[in-house]
Amino acid sequence: MGAAGPDVALTGSQYLGTIVASWVGRVIAVGFIGWSVITPLLAGERPDPLTVAWMSLIAIMLWFSAGDAATHAKRARKMETYDLSQVIQPAIAATWDADLADTLDYANTLGNAKERTLIVVLDQKGLPYGLVDRHAAAGRLAESLDQVPAGEVARPLAGWIGVPKDITAPHLLESLTHRPKAQFSLVMDENTLVGVIDLQEFFDELLAA
Repeated sequence: MGAAGPDVALTGSQYLGTIVASWVGRVIAVGFIGWSVITPLLAGERPDPLTVAWMSLIAIMLWFSAGDAATHAKRARKMETYDLSQVIQPAIAATWDADLADTLDYANTLGNAKERTLIVVLDQKGLPYGLVDRHAAAGRLAESLDQVPAGEVARPLAGWIGVPKDITAPHLLESLTHRPKAQFSLVMDENTLVGVIDLQEFFDELLAA
């Protein structure tokens, strides 16, 4: 095994070590400017403008570099501890020709007023095709007395990837490296669909301050 870095050895945490190192970097950045100004004054001389300018430039680069390191550390920490249940919307699967009214009634018994259960419609091959548009479904049912297939009011899913229900945020991100154009994750409990993750919402949550 390789030896731990000094920041990890001192703090016992890579996250805390990076945060401490970023603040040390900021202190050093301020020190560069202070050195270029205070040292000549203590010697009874005027600070050299060129030296001050160069030290200020170096200090600015150090300051922003330290800030970026702290931001990346916070995001990495958030990703490691992120609870994916915050962005998993409950969902069920329905065949293309499933009765729309019955499917909606069943889905509504599983959801709640705050978060309705999504309905993922499968195509004729049994693969996920799209999500039932509830607004379109209400209009279609209002205008028809006959049985309406769920597939008639499904909006295509675009790119998707299947993931197990116990997947973690880091593993989800790793899985997405193989499907970079995926827009949704279908959460599976073995062979049963139990949820949908809107990946844009997931990314927005991770990047939020």
